[in-house]
Amino acid sequence: MHIYIHIHTHTHTHIHTYIHTYIRTYIHIYKGCPQGSHCGPGLWNIFYNSLLRLKFLKRTKVIAFADDILLLTRAKTVREVENIANIELRKISAWAKDNKTRFNDQKSKVMLMTRRKRRERKDLEIYLNNKPLKQVNNLKYLGVIIDSKLTFRDHINHVTEKCTKLIFTLSKSAKLTWGLNHAALKTIYTGGILPLLLYGAPVWANIMDSKCYRQKIARVQRLINIKIAKAYRTVSHEALCILTGLTPIHIKIDEAAQLYQKTRENRYKDQPIDHDKTAKHWLHPAVKTTVLDDSMTDTSVIQIFTDGSKSEHGVGAGFAILNPGYPTLTRKFRLHNRCTNNQAEQIAILKSLEYAMSIQLDDKTATVYTDSQTTLDSLINNRIHTSLIEEIRRKAHEMEKEGWKIRFRWIKGHAGTWGNELADQLAKEAAANTDIPTCYNRVPKSVVKSELKAKSVERWQSEWNKTTKGKITKDYFPEVTERLITKINITPNLTTMITGHGNTKTYLYRFKIIDSPECPCGHNDQTTDHILLECTLLSKERDSLISAISRTDDWPTDKHKLITKHYKAFTRFANQISFDKLNAHNTLMT
Repeated sequence: MHIYIHIHTHTHTHIHTYIHTYIRTYIHIYKGCPQGSHCGPGLWNIFYNSLLRLKFLKRTKVIAFADDILLLTRAKTVREVENIANIELRKISAWAKDNKTRFNDQKSKVMLMTRRKRRERKDLEIYLNNKPLKQVNNLKYLGVIIDSKLTFRDHINHVTEKCTKLIFTLSKSAKLTWGLNHAALKTIYTGGILPLLLYGAPVWANIMDSKCYRQKIARVQRLINIKIAKAYRTVSHEALCILTGLTPIHIKIDEAAQLYQKTRENRYKDQPIDHDKTAKHWLHPAVKTTVLDDSMTDTSVIQIFTDGSKSEHGVGAGFAILNPGYPTLTRKFRLHNRCTNNQAEQIAILKSLEYAMSIQLDDKTATVYTDSQTTLDSLINNRIHTSLIEEIRRKAHEMEKEGWKIRFRWIKGHAGTWGNELADQLAKEAAANTDIPTCYNRVPKSVVKSELKAKSVERWQSEWNKTTKGKITKDYFPEVTERLITKINITPNLTTMITGHGNTKTYLYRFKIIDSPECPCGHNDQTTDHILLECTLLSKERDSLISAISRTDDWPTDKHKLITKHYKAFTRFANQISFDKLNAHNTLMT
């Protein structure tokens, strides 16, 4: 068992000292225990819960994760908190003895957290099993390194060093002209490196206000961006982010922290968040939802058609219940404008079941028709427990206990089926009618994500407008949004044309690698603009480019249109350029 004791002293009206104790327990197993058993975590929670229920002092807080315990204790002075910590650890030791559990005092640690500047003895004498615990200046808890000043400097250094080593390993197989392409590297970044950088971001995101920390994190992203963009190291970080389409890491960290904070508060802009149902509200896995396929015959007495609609006017849902010999029952409902179309589809199903339950019939069989395959897939997937899906399952189960037989079936939308067309019309009318009261207003987490992402893009655009770097790249991509929706197959030549950094004579002359920036054609300096518009050595390639553009635009055209509207022709022109042969032409002529 590990014990980490973390002590924090700070000065307000009163001075308090905090102790965090982190505990990992191990037990000698005499009869064997299967690894990853289903009942193991539950039995462990029952066993370990008695430790959490010990009568600790009011100044002590215990946090448990699996078999790890963090014990936080505070007091006015270091000596006082030291005494309290020893008292609490004696309780834990007694519990371990009673429950035949052993603690590893050799791997247990204690840390003092204080910003008090006055001189006093800060050496701690805290004991577990009558043995002193080792005092440290930082500790790692659940993957986050916490230091005694809460600066998170050690955590940032650890993460950046780890990611840098990973990137350097990747660089062996991701060269400028061969190896992993930009798509593979981008996947590795988003799936492997970015999660490492964002891990625990809600805890330490505030330190991104410090320029030095922001630069350390940005340096890691810059390293992988250079590989993804097949770019030279002199390209600015701002231009690389635009070229690769990857959000600057400091903006991404702030976005992740805000997402956690808003979903944790369970409210977003005065609206509740649509969280998944907790395990205690789930139905037993043996309770199945019946979904008919095309090969099965529908013999139900009642047919229920449901649909949802989302437009610029709003979000609506509607259903139509068809029962032979009875008038068609129709209802329409309005949801909050931030709700999704899937939520509207599910509300329509849930409300239709509530109304169908009130129908008095001898033959209680009903089939719900919906054109939402996503909803049907969610109903039969026991791993999905969103609030509306669970409520639909529960309502169907309640009806079945009262003698109903409820089945679901997919129907193709807008295929001329009268019931489906009627439900669609009702949903659209509900979406456009603001007089209908809102029956559901929970915001799904996906909407919160998309709105935060939109804010991140706005912030990125603002920083891109203000920066003085990447001027050539800004001519091609003045708008961040336009870049994000443009799919680019990045090559070294294309990167050179968009950034101006590459094997051109003006670039090589700038770093004093060659003696002259003049193009071998003899008309001007060899800049990317000269290559695109003037160089006579590329007349054939340029004529092909002009021919393709002249069908819809005049030549020369705007660079922004080149990379968006005329992307194929422009990339063909860029990739046909051989800078080595072009620059060798002057040598051959001599």
